[in-house]
Order: sequence, then C-alpha cells, then structure tokens
Amino acid sequence: MLFFVFDILRLFKGGKRMKTNNYVISLLTAMMIVSQSPVVINANNVKNYQYDSIGNIVKQNESLQADIFNVDFSDGTNDLSPLQNQLGKTIGNPKIIESDELHKNIAKFDGSSAYLYPFNQEKYQKINQTVTMECMVKFNSIPSGEHDIFSNQQSGGIGLGLNNGKLTFFAHVGGSYRQPVSTVKVGQWYHIVGVIDGKEVKLYVNGQLQSTVTAPSAGIKYPTSSGAWNMVLGADSDSSNGAQSYINADLSFARIYSSALSDDGIAYLSDKAFAGADIEELKPQDINLGLIGSEGISENGQWNLNIHANEVKVGSIDKIEYDLVYDSDALNYEGVQHKMSGVTILEEEKGRLHIVSSATLSTNDFNIYATTRLGKLNFTTEDVTDTKTVTIKTENFKAYAQGKDVTESMTNYPQASKDLKIYSQEKFYLNGDGVIGAGDIALASDDLKYDIASQANIYPYKHVVILTIDGAGTVWDPEYMYYTTSNSILPTKQNSPEVLAKRKNVYAMDLLNKEFATSYSAQAVTPSISAQNYSSILHGVPWKDVPSEYQVTNDIAGQKYYADFNKEIAKYPSIFKAVNSAFPSRQNAAFAEWTQILNGIIEPDAQVISKGSASKESFYDVANYIKTDDFKNTAVVYMQSDWMDHVGHSTGYYNDTYWAELEQYDDYYKAVVDALKETGEYDETLIITNADHGGNAYNHGSSDPSNMDIFIGIGGQTVDSGKKLTGGNNADISPIALDALRINKPTSMTGEVFDQSAFLSQDEMSKKNRDIENIKMEVAGKSATLTLENPKSETRVIDAVIDLNGQNITSINPNGGTILRQSIEDDQLKLTISYTGQPTTLATINFEKESSTPAKLSEIMLGDESGNEIYPDIENNVIASLTNKQHLQIAVELANQVTEEQLDKVVPVVVAEFKAALQEAKEILENKNALQSDIDASFERLASVMQKLEFFKGNKDILKAFIKQVSSLEENKYSQISWLEFTKALNEANTLINNENALQYEVDEAYTNLVTAFLNLRLIPNKDMLQNLINQANNYIQTNYTAASWNVFKNELENAKIALNNHDVNQQEIDNAVTALTNAIANLQIIDTKGNKINNTDIISSVKTGDNNAITIFVTLSLLSTAGYIFLKKKRK
Repeated sequence: MLFFVFDILRLFKGGKRMKTNNYVISLLTAMMIVSQSPVVINANNVKNYQYDSIGNIVKQNESLQADIFNVDFSDGTNDLSPLQNQLGKTIGNPKIIESDELHKNIAKFDGSSAYLYPFNQEKYQKINQTVTMECMVKFNSIPSGEHDIFSNQQSGGIGLGLNNGKLTFFAHVGGSYRQPVSTVKVGQWYHIVGVIDGKEVKLYVNGQLQSTVTAPSAGIKYPTSSGAWNMVLGADSDSSNGAQSYINADLSFARIYSSALSDDGIAYLSDKAFAGADIEELKPQDINLGLIGSEGISENGQWNLNIHANEVKVGSIDKIEYDLVYDSDALNYEGVQHKMSGVTILEEEKGRLHIVSSATLSTNDFNIYATTRLGKLNFTTEDVTDTKTVTIKTENFKAYAQGKDVTESMTNYPQASKDLKIYSQEKFYLNGDGVIGAGDIALASDDLKYDIASQANIYPYKHVVILTIDGAGTVWDPEYMYYTTSNSILPTKQNSPEVLAKRKNVYAMDLLNKEFATSYSAQAVTPSISAQNYSSILHGVPWKDVPSEYQVTNDIAGQKYYADFNKEIAKYPSIFKAVNSAFPSRQNAAFAEWTQILNGIIEPDAQVISKGSASKESFYDVANYIKTDDFKNTAVVYMQSDWMDHVGHSTGYYNDTYWAELEQYDDYYKAVVDALKETGEYDETLIITNADHGGNAYNHGSSDPSNMDIFIGIGGQTVDSGKKLTGGNNADISPIALDALRINKPTSMTGEVFDQSAFLSQDEMSKKNRDIENIKMEVAGKSATLTLENPKSETRVIDAVIDLNGQNITSINPNGGTILRQSIEDDQLKLTISYTGQPTTLATINFEKESSTPAKLSEIMLGDESGNEIYPDIENNVIASLTNKQHLQIAVELANQVTEEQLDKVVPVVVAEFKAALQEAKEILENKNALQSDIDASFERLASVMQKLEFFKGNKDILKAFIKQVSSLEENKYSQISWLEFTKALNEANTLINNENALQYEVDEAYTNLVTAFLNLRLIPNKDMLQNLINQANNYIQTNYTAASWNVFKNELENAKIALNNHDVNQQEIDNAVTALTNAIANLQIIDTKGNKINNTDIISSVKTGDNNAITIFVTLSLLSTAGYIFLKKKRK
C-alpha cells in the first residue's frame, strides 16, 4: 500500500503544494486509516479550504495565531509570539542548519542540548484551561524512556516527546497526567499537535487525530517550583533552571496557542507545514547486528548477552528476523529483560532462538543502547569438564518492508558472532567459592594438595554486598536527624527527642551503629545527583575528576553505554571489571530499581549478571540471590533501592512522610542479613551500605548539607563493630570492596579506604567476643608453638603467615601433619600444613637464636573437613626467658668504682671502650626484655676492657663486700678452666680475710686477683642447636653421597664435635660450627639410582633413603633439648 501512496504522490510536481480534488484526498485518508504502520509523512495530504488574505480559514472564522509561544528556526531562535519570550539559556551545542527536505533552517538537537525560554505564572494563567501545542519534528532515534522535544514538566505541566518509543502528549489535567500516544518512525518529518479543550486531551499527527484521553475540566496544573518555569526545546525542564530528558531530533518550529484548535484548523496547519517540502521515498538500507556481553563466565553461572540491530541510514525496512544459535550443551536460555517494544524472542529448539523485531531501526551506533538494543538475554552455563570456548552466532537473517522480503536488496548480509569462555572450576576450586584457599586444600586428594597449597591465599572475605539507598542521606545517624516541617524550608540537623522519635527503625539502627562501623560525615560527590554518584560508586573516581566523555548524567545513563564501550583498553573500569581481571572465573551480580545503573553505568561487557528490580523489591532480590548456588562463586553484589528517592520527589525529603516510609527498611536489611546467616556466608561477606545523596523539598542536586551529607556503613567479621568513622565519599565504595577482596584497585580509581580504623587486624578480633576457634602462638626462647583452642569443627588444614622479624628458622615440626608449603618472602613465612585428624598442637618452629623482637603470627586461615574456611581469632604470646644478670650487675658495680682520675692514666682508646661498654651494660640491666645472650655478651665486653685497667685496690671491707657478691655465682654456668681460676682466687681471698695480721698490700693483691678472676669467667655457650645438628649428621650414610662432598661434610662434622666437647669454647665458636656443618650438609651431593649427582639443597626433604632415621632423631632431640633448656632456665630461677 505504501508504494501505491507514492505512485499517487507523483501526480504532484516538484513536491510543491497544489490544489487537489476530494477524490485524491479521500483515497489518501482511507489508506492511512487502513494501514497499521506508523503515520507516513506526506507532502501532499491536503484539504480544500477557503482562506482569507491573512491565511485564516474563512468558513470557521478561526484564528490560528500562536499567541503564547512561537519559535520558528527559519527565523532564528527568537520567539515571534506577542509575548516575545526571550531565550534564557542554551545547554550543550544545538545547531541551526538548513534542511535538505524542508528547504529552510531547522534546529538539530544531539541528545544533550536544549534551548530554555523562561515562563512565569502570568503566562501559565493564559493557558490554564485550554491550550494547543504544535511542532514539526524528525526523530533521529527512538530510545526507551522519556525524551522530550517541546516540554515544560515538573510535577505538572505539558509537553510533547517520546516515552518508551511512543510519541506522547503529556498533559497534567484533573490531578494527573493524561497521555495520548501514537506510533512514529525514525527519519521522517512529523507535524504534531497536542490539544487540551477542557473535556479531552488529544494528539494529532500530520493533521489527523491519533489518540484521545478523557480529562475532567479541572484545569491544567503547571510546575509550582520557580526553578522549573522554562519552556524547553530539545528536552524537558528540571527543577533547577536546567533540562532533562534530552532528545536526538530535528525541530522546525514550536508553537503554543491559548485556544483549543479545531480538527480543520490543525489539518490546515499540517498542510501548511509541509508546503515546499521534498520527501523522498525510503528504500531498504543495510542492517548491522551486534552481540555484546562479557568474554567469560564460570560453569554453573549466569550470563547476559545484549542483542543489537541498527541500519546504516534511514530506510524502509520495518521488520527483521533471524536465528541466534548457541551450544545447548554449554548454555541454557532463561529469558529476556529490557526487551524493546515490537520484539519477540522464541526458543524454537534447544540451542536456537528465533528473534523477530518490528521495532524502529535506528542509525545510532550500538553504544546508544536505548535505540539499538533489542533485548538483554539471560543464560545459565552448564558443567564443563575443562575450560572451553563456545560461539554464539546469528543465522537465517531476513528483512521486510511493508510485508515484502527485501533481504536480497541489501548490499551486505547481516551477521554477528560472540565467543564465550566458560571456566571449569573442577581442579583447584574444590569448595566452589571462586578463590583458592585452605578449604580447597582440605578437600583435595593427596596428589593435588601440594599444587593447591602453592597457589593458596588467605581471603577473610569471599564476597562483598553493596547496598545503596537512593536519597537516604544520613538517615541512620543516632545523634541527629535532618528534618523539616515544610517542603519550603530547608531540612536541618535536629536532635530533640520529639524529632528523633519520628524515626521508628530499630533493626537498622542497631545494625548500622552497633554491628557495623559507620561514617555520618561522608559526602556525596558533586553534584548530588544520582548518575553522577552511581558512576563514582562503581568506577571509584569522583565524577568531576573524569573527562567530559565519562561524565555520566541521568539522561546519558538512560541512553548510552558507559564511555569505555568498544575501547580496547578501559580508561575507567568498574569494580566488576577489576574483579574480572583478578578472577576471570568469578561472577558478579547487580540489582537496581533505577535500571539506568545496569544499562548505562555498568559496562555491557562486564562479567556481571544484572536484573532490574521492581519497586521496593531490590533488597529481596539480593536476599533470594544469596540463597542460590550462584552466590557461592560471586565476588560482588551491587544493589540500588529507589524508594526513598521516590518518596522525596513525590512528597518531599526529611519530612514526616519521609521518615514514616523509612521504617520498612528494617525488613529490607534483615532479609539480606538473614539470608547470609542462613547460608553460612555472613562471616565471609563484607557489607557496605550507603546513600547516593540526600535532598530537600522535592529534589536534590544542590551543595546544601541536606543534599550532600550521606552515610557509609561497613559490616563484616574484621570490622570494629560500633566504631564511628570519619569522612569518606561515594568514590570510596569500590576501593573499599576491592581491598576487602584483596584485589588491587585499578590505577584509575582514586577512592580509598577512607578510615582504616574501621578494620581490625586478626590479632585484634578477639575484642568482638566471637565464639570461634582461637590460634595461639607462644614464643619461648628459640622456639614458637602454634596451638588450636576452642575448636568448632574438624580442622584439616592451616594456612599461616608469620612475621619473622629477622629470625632464621632451623626446623619446623608439623606435629603429625604434613608441611605442604614452607616459603619465605619479604621476611614472612608462609606455612601450610595438612592433618589427617583433629590437631591441637599445630606446629613447633625452631629459630637459630632468641630475639628481643620475636616472630609473630600475622594471619591464619583454617580449612575444615567439609571445605569450609574459618578466619579464627589469633593470640601472640611471648614467654619471657629466665635471664641471669648477676654477673653483669657485679661487673657494673665494679666499673662504677673507677674514677676519672684513674682513667686519666689510661690510653684514650681503652677509656672510650670502657665507657661505651659500661653504658651498654647499664642499659641492658634496665631492659626487662633483655635476652640472656645479650646479657652475656655485654658482660664479656665490659669484663674484657676492665682487665686492661689494672688498678683495682681496696681494704678488707671492700674485699668482704666483693666476696659476698661473687660467692653466689653458680659453677655450671661457666667454663671449667675459668671457674677453677676463680675459685682459687676466691679461696685465697677468704683465707686473707680471716687473717687478722694481713698487710694492706696483701689485701690489695687478693682483691685484684679476685676481680681479675671474676672478669676472666667465661659463660658456657648454648650448644643445643649444634648437638641437634650433629645428631642428624651422625645418621647420614656415606654410600648415598659423592666422595668429594662427603669428605667436606665429614671434616666439618669432626670440627663440630670438637667444638661441642670443648668446655672452654665461646658462643661465637659454637655458632661458627653450626654454620659450617649446615652448609656442608646442604652441599652434600646425592647419588640417585642412575648415578646422577643431585644437590642436597633441602636438609630435610632431600635426605636419601636409608637416612630417614636421621630425620626422626633430629626432630625428637631438637624438641627434647629445647624443652630441657627451657625447663633448666625455669629451675634456675
């Protein structure tokens, strides 16, 4: 039929308007009524009218003067009406260009530009009962959502635009909006008129009535806020003298009449609007198909695929169909969301979908999802044996125009394909949580345990759930509430009992202020508008800090994919992209009542399953998702609840109605928390909850504190419950989440963990009084013991990180377990041990020497027999060594008797050493944590230098006092030779004291000899480590090793035995012997069964068969000697 119309149109020359007979007009009218297609623009739809000299229709005596508003872009942007409304503001970059079709200037709006003409109450009064709006427009795209070409709406008003793909006349009459609609196409000029006549609201297209809605004669309501008093071309008015709901369209003129024009008057205006126009017949154009989704997903996961179509240029194709083919062994089709009107999707058989679309095809690129996306398909993935790649592709494409198959007329045959990698988790991800840790090791077979342990890490949190309440400001602040009694008054912080009582929430207040750590000094990013804050939340960078291309607004989010779309390298990746980079096989989920978040802020190719939630259902959607198997492998769940913002826009922010509506959020929070607890995921999940902004009156976006102040609450097992945090903004949300998951944030993310005090280290977590396992590390001397207390399940694996603080390890006894990993990096020991039964003492670690800053358990994760992972409390204890400072105390007292006069007679270098040794000795005496080795070394240093002074003299009283001091010294602490010399001098001094006739020089000599003998005492060194090493070495078998390496080993073993049996050896000599023998053992070369030489680099693990007894003896003796040493020290005390 369309072709027949164009055949008739050829009767008219050159597109000029000509007088026609009624037969032609009737025929055209009949064809338009019969056709179910959108209204077709026609340069020659005319009627016979009689006109006067100024163009009015004579027979109706009807004036067609636009008396309220008249902007015709052929004459520029000036209002030509009698009111002469002045152009108040230009937003973006609208362009005035000449139309090749209309042969005059028009305005071109690009979807982010507009002209604003201020109105006032006086003008509204002129059109408060009847009004006519008229414009001529060509839509360059037909997106979903609302997009206005000629409008002034804000809780009232009138406007012409698109709403979810339909041409709509918005008219607030009789207390609500009345919205007649019609169908239009992209790329065609339309003459559009909306009429309110006191009884009905009517919509006309190209001079013909398309739709009528009955409206009571209660008058037309216009915006009440002065910030919304603007007639806008290219968009709609907002409440702050700006624009919203922008459109991509061309506009010839826009007019407002104070009267309700008649059918004949409107037909005349339409006829006049097309006069002189050249409208070419549309032809089929090439079509592009697109498949957009993430590159990979885990087995048993969920996956979204966006299907797109566009045309190269505006054409006649009004229907397309094709098959989408996929591997049904790997994928299951589960349905579609965000389906465009006019699209049907049928699963004709497993692995094949048939897609039919009569939706208007756009010439926009695929990044304009609002006009090119046919739908978002939902799939689930099956089990796969190994990671595999499957291909989804299109087949059997066909295109139609007015019912005729025009596929063959296309230059290029449309087709698209998409590769999807499905990750198998079978080998290492045994407990299904998407990360490798102690639980996976516990479930692994013996042949896999070592491999899994080598890749294991500690993850206190497996999941992060982010819950954003739109428009909630600081609603959970226990000290203050924003409140107002009138929407005309700015809300202010108030804390009177009467005001605080208006908040009825009990559960949420306890959750946020007792269980979570929360900041009420956090801020929205500027401006305090939704899209700007959601993009900051999910991309981790303040909105104003990104280039204009990335500055998402509400309107942009409703039309376009995030600006990283189709870029090879993402400039501002979202949290979901960051997770995908670190863990390709993990999935994420997002639920939002305001779906612009899912479509225009989260990237379409991010690995995230998204779902638009119904009003007040998003919290429940999250709770239900947590209860599914999918949550186990989910890293991040993001959720947005829109209700409080809806309440604010509808009835005002922070008033009585607002606070009453907030009460239901107790149930919402409880649903999510209960779901986590029921599934056992609560401890392993960090919850972050926040608001995007606050508000005042009916809106938000200002810098007033009522708009900018928000809350950020953080809850989890490592969170310091009840802590009041300071600072923060919405750009910090994703960095906090990634930090909890131990994923490095992208360099583009400038947000941070704004208050580190929110989190406890593992050894601080006991303050939370959890009923959970406790791991205690006790350091005593040169050994440390790990023990398990308060077991709640059968522990099978420990994965520990121990700060060594510079200590060297000599051996580790796993106490019946098997050491799977023992590696040192950056002075940290990573120790992973598996057990066949429930352990109590987990391990004993022996160090080369005692330290005043001993090793410390930094972190540990337990894996139980079911594969669960437990992040226990930990406790670090140091058992103080029993030290003996008696000999050092005596030496210091002796040194204190030396005078400066005496030192003047000594060479300077000796004096300097004496003073330094004395100062060191005094500091060690005062240090309660001084090690015995440090005490002994200080004594030897001071004693050595004091022997060089040689001027100790005294009378009998001084000698008696000194004898008393040294008489309590114990023989078993000193070398045999030095002790014999000392006891000889002590006996001689005692004899002299008892001699009443002793001369002074004899007293002086006895005193000097005793002091000298005391200073010559040599402490017996600790030989435990050397003894253990010798015991091990004695069991090595010579035939297992090469002759050359055995000879070196044998020589060092003999030297070690000599040092061990030497009663007069010092500690340094013992330590040297240990080092030499250790190196000799490490350098033993094993001869394998084939005669090959193998370096014995691991003392324990490389011992040759036949040497096994050496291991047992070494470990046993090491433990016995260490225990005996500790016992001996205790006994000596």
